[in-house]
Amino acid sequence: MSKEFKILTTLFCILLLAKFSSFAQKTTVRLHSGPNFYFKEGKVIHNADTFLLDSESGRIGFQVGYGVEFYFNKKCSILLGLEFSKRSVDETIARNLFETYESMYMSFPASLHYEFLPKFKAGFGVQYDYLVHKRPGTYVDFEKEKSWLRNYDIGLTAGLRYRIGHFELDVSGVYGLLYIVNTMDDSSASFKETSKARLFKFGIAWLID
Repeated sequence: MSKEFKILTTLFCILLLAKFSSFAQKTTVRLHSGPNFYFKEGKVIHNADTFLLDSESGRIGFQVGYGVEFYFNKKCSILLGLEFSKRSVDETIARNLFETYESMYMSFPASLHYEFLPKFKAGFGVQYDYLVHKRPGTYVDFEKEKSWLRNYDIGLTAGLRYRIGHFELDVSGVYGLLYIVNTMDDSSASFKETSKARLFKFGIAWLID
């Protein structure tokens, strides 16, 4: 990750926090962690075989992060956060041949929330993902693969939260909008793939009001 990207990201977060703090009636800090389930949806063409990518290729990962929630009133709020997540997925290399890849992402979720029942909130928003690190594979040329893999993604998010005192249970999903891999028109690729990211997150948060 470049030094310039880190500096711009930090400044952007500071400006957002300052802006929303100026008119928020109340702010809450959330420190959260928990497991995730990540998979790619799409297809792979290798020689004469076509393989569909779906949840069967998914694996369990983990995320940790923090967020600041700004309340417009007692029921409506906006939540801005920063997360680091480890994501694992089984890649189809050939028929009956799979390889597990592990990636580290830095994410910036932003979502609107509404308390529709006491202690229950529903939220909708967007999330920007940036690929920090990916473990090299065994069967695929990693230097070529890095040129095929998009190192960022933008997704739509939706989730539910339930508060218990100063803690909160949450579940959410991220529906990636961009092709994170698209080698259909690359003649140098050893396999043809188009795929988008799908992520489900489960966690517990400590709330600091």
